[in-house]
Amino acid sequence: MAEIIAFPLDRYVGKARHVAALIARRRGKDRDTYFRTTCHRLAAGLRGIGLDEREVQRQIEAFVGAVNQAVQEGWRYPADQPIRTIPADGPDLFFRDDHHPPGAA
Repeated sequence: MAEIIAFPLDRYVGKARHVAALIARRRGKDRDTYFRTTCHRLAAGLRGIGLDEREVQRQIEAFVGAVNQAVQEGWRYPADQPIRTIPADGPDLFFRDDHHPPGAA
């Protein structure tokens, strides 16, 4: 069996900043739900490519650290800038919505 090496989630700087900016705009339960859902979807993607649970947890913890760093740096979108989000039933979070995962049409 081939060894799978995933690109480290904490290096997804744009994604971490995007999540931090959305968290800054949300409050209370809405913020917590969004952040938990994002982490669950990232974890599901890692499991889907075959990473073991220990590595999935390590990657999610690293991503949470990257988001926290972006929050501490005060990462924000300008108040008048619309934010594009991927719907819950949309493409995998590993890919920007203008790109397609390998093998997709």
